Amino acid sequence: MRHGLVLAIILWSPGGLSWGNIGHRTIAYIAEHYVSQSSKALLRETIGDEEISDAALWPDTVSRDSAYSYSSPWHYINVRDSPPTTCGVNLTRDHDPLHGDIISAFVNHTNLLRSPGQDRLVRQQAMRFLLHWFGDLHQPLHIESLRRGGVDIPVMFDGITSNLHSVWDFVIITKYRNQEHDDDERRIARDWAQELWHKVVRDSEMECVDTRNPGRCALSWAAETNAWNCGVVFREGMNRAPDYDLGGIYYEEVVPVIEHQILIAGMRLAAWLDELSVAYALFALDYGEVGQQSLVTGRI
Repeated sequence: MRHGLVLAIILWSPGGLSWGNIGHRTIAYIAEHYVSQSSKALLRETIGDEEISDAALWPDTVSRDSAYSYSSPWHYINVRDSPPTTCGVNLTRDHDPLHGDIISAFVNHTNLLRSPGQDRLVRQQAMRFLLHWFGDLHQPLHIESLRRGGVDIPVMFDGITSNLHSVWDFVIITKYRNQEHDDDERRIARDWAQELWHKVVRDSEMECVDTRNPGRCALSWAAETNAWNCGVVFREGMNRAPDYDLGGIYYEEVVPVIEHQILIAGMRLAAWLDELSVAYALFALDYGEVGQQSLVTGRI
């Protein structure tokens, strides 16, 4: 696929791509390097024989289906800060209690997976959503409202018109992983995951794994991700095309940030699954009446 064609067809809308397919698949494969045997059993119970990276893509696919339109706002949170000058998540200010957002969706689906009494289909969908949320939580423009998370910021990339959100979602990774010359997403993602696995940046045991209070962890990660919008994602004059082309110095500077975010997302996903598998086993040992929680409320 030619690079120009890629840029032309990737149009972002709420609930659209985050890191594109390659990024989400890579995060899932990184998690596979770390998860325990009990986590693998939990995955088999919830996604069956489905390949983990395919399951991680499911929420993007169904968000375009009218039957799942309610899930579109769950892929992001409209953080009302002022990058590149001021960044910061304020849940009181930024949470959407009516439609939900990435934080409330993360909380909801974690809670569903901690509850053995949930309907099988509900748990299957909750796992697919959760696998995906780790990607969305680590993409800076999914934790931002400015100009619709960069959608309304026209930019140039290697001489082709795009928008800032699409560049971060898809275009940079396409160029970096040479995807225009190789359309095997799984192979590209597996190779990238293997490379990143050898660049471990922190001890996964130090990560937040309090599945009893998932909002605290999700908010912490969202704030960390949002901070990249100041000084890294947004730059003064970046929309003055053709003088500022993001395919040059900008691209070289942000690739390490993207790799960092995808690596820690995969490590955090693995640690979360491990903790969930333990919690689920403990709940199952002494299972009483578990309060049913709606998959579609989107409320914290």
